Amino acid sequence: MFVPAARPGKLQTSPLPAVSGRDLMRNTGRAAIATGTAGQGAMEDIRSIVARFPGREFEIRRRCARDAHFRTICSDYEEAADALRRLRGVAGESSRKVEEYVSFLAELETEILEHLQGNAPGARRSQ
Repeated sequence: MFVPAARPGKLQTSPLPAVSGRDLMRNTGRAAIATGTAGQGAMEDIRSIVARFPGREFEIRRRCARDAHFRTICSDYEEAADALRRLRGVAGESSRKVEEYVSFLAELETEILEHLQGNAPGARRSQ
């Protein structure tokens, strides 16, 4: 993925810095909590995870309403799923980046399910 460099009159591209997807997503989520925007757009932030686990929609919504950290994980999942959709459109299925995002989404799914089951470190069981 390339980002246009800021240079008047001529369009150049430069590669994005090497940052793991998880670090990028976590930093974005922390910024949302720090600025008080974590709850905004919550419906959009869970669209992909609800589509992945439709039978757990109520649990996901309830946990999001009560747990800012869980909302952040769901928001990270939504951002990564969106990035994967865009990447697949550009790079196709055989790209290494696609494989990395698929793996990252699987990690987030595991973390989300652990939270829903109350098995995540510091997670409280939903009531």
